[in-house]
Amino acid sequence: VAVTTGLRAAAAAAPLLRAGGVALHVDRGASEQQCTVALVKNIVGTGCLTLSAGTAGLCDGGASIGEAMVLATALMVAFGGLAAWGFLLIGETCAHTGQASYVGAWSRTLGGRSSFLPAVASLLLCSTGGIACAAVLADMGTELLAALLSIPPDALSRNGVLLGVAATIFTPLCLLPSLAP
Repeated sequence: VAVTTGLRAAAAAAPLLRAGGVALHVDRGASEQQCTVALVKNIVGTGCLTLSAGTAGLCDGGASIGEAMVLATALMVAFGGLAAWGFLLIGETCAHTGQASYVGAWSRTLGGRSSFLPAVASLLLCSTGGIACAAVLADMGTELLAALLSIPPDALSRNGVLLGVAATIFTPLCLLPSLAP
């Protein structure tokens, strides 16, 4: 979402946020559907996929179901709050600097020499997230397929299951039309 502060008349007609007495206006570069998908993608990461396994591990270790659920809920609320605060800080920084991206805000406040750092951090975050998702899907898929086929999980190849999921689920999803305007 591109944020501009230069058009006070347009911002007064359709303000999104008022910060420091300046109305900010959102150019309709991204649709509501795109923003929703991006937000859900960021919030529902591999942490939510592995939370049930962690809760089960606590119960196997002697904690009651109630104790495990309280801890899991507290962790979800805490990490969700930290993520929301981080998104808020990035949005406020972009709004105060008049930049449309975090890289632009970084460049404006800290200089252009190190503006590659947010892009590299984002690349590493996406890469490690993809690897974590692949690991979770391979483990979960192997266990589910073994249960469905009534065979021991060791009889299935994790890599084979992951390849099957990639070929039958991810490839068709990747071939869907883009949400870009």
